[in-house]
Amino acid sequence: MRLRPTTATLACEARCKVLLENTLTVIESNSNLVDALPTVLAHGDLTPFNYLVERTSGRITAVLDWDGATVQRVGYNLHFVEHLFGSMTLDGWEDYPEREAIEGKFCSTLCGHLSAQGIDGVSAFLFSMELSKALGILEYYVPRVANGAVDVWEKFLVAFLQRLSWENAQA
Repeated sequence: MRLRPTTATLACEARCKVLLENTLTVIESNSNLVDALPTVLAHGDLTPFNYLVERTSGRITAVLDWDGATVQRVGYNLHFVEHLFGSMTLDGWEDYPEREAIEGKFCSTLCGHLSAQGIDGVSAFLFSMELSKALGILEYYVPRVANGAVDVWEKFLVAFLQRLSWENAQA
């Protein structure tokens, strides 16, 4: 995997190194699942600053800044959804008090959409998407951590990697 040489040289905390190694191992051992996912146009930066939101309804009316879009496997940029559930502070990631309810609604809606599209084995498909999401996390944050300009990138990387299913199972 092309990220291994970069992750091996990162000057980051031990917990970050462990999370990176676990994630790379899981992705590599399941690369066939990622490769089997359909490709989509993936936005390169779906942080909250790139949305126009209708004030009264809260509905997204536009997504801005598509110049960095690439063709990726579905789920690749799904880590940006975390911004619906919490935010980064100077002390690290903090979940919003209503995270559980919002995340539950998001997941049930996603499962409903996948089922409506005729996806058999939604749970297996979601795991494949999570692998793609993990790859997106690594490809977005590892270069930023390697740059070393701002240590907040490592906090984002750790926060997002800790929420992957194989890390939650170990917690």
